[in-house]
Amino acid sequence: MPLVMTEKQFAKWAKEVGDRLPKYGWIPAWKKIGAYLKKQHNIRLRKHIDPDGKPWKKTWHVKVRNVGQFGTMLLDSGRHVTQRIRSSRGKRRAKAYLIDMRIPMKPEKALVRTTGKRKTRTILDYLVGGGAAGRSIRISMHKMEYGFKGRFTIWAKKHQFGRSVGTSRRFEGAVNPKRKLVGLNQADEKAITEIMADFVKRRLKKNR
Repeated sequence: MPLVMTEKQFAKWAKEVGDRLPKYGWIPAWKKIGAYLKKQHNIRLRKHIDPDGKPWKKTWHVKVRNVGQFGTMLLDSGRHVTQRIRSSRGKRRAKAYLIDMRIPMKPEKALVRTTGKRKTRTILDYLVGGGAAGRSIRISMHKMEYGFKGRFTIWAKKHQFGRSVGTSRRFEGAVNPKRKLVGLNQADEKAITEIMADFVKRRLKKNR
């Protein structure tokens, strides 16, 4: 059993379960699982961790150059010039260049500081919005889907799989690391199995 089950593996498992006992109508169980996963998403977002509990890697950034170092500066004319920084004024210009190019000057872990408020709202809506289960969980009578689907998942996917953040030729190829949001660890699998087992047990008891 893998340490972390991917959303595709989960979808396959959920389909197998739904096909096995179709007469029950799984919606109550799916909703419980959805609520559980939504809670796990909240925990990961708050603690900045992967499904397996590992801390998110810090985002790409560029430190402001100090006096005596080579750096690119933003001149009053608006031009960019790269040369040795010889004064505190030059250091301020090097910082102004990073700001002008929208290049982060420190690493981040928090979602809102990494993607901005608008994109963060989209991610949060996908993971923990949309009713009891969240939009990443889609429920029907005999089927439950978990994972990425639809155009509103783009920023969540960029976090899950990493993304390019190159802002100029100089920083071309710069990437932010993978910071997984969706997935199940062994504890999640155990909790979901218990939810399913309890649901079947109750239904069998009810149908006697």
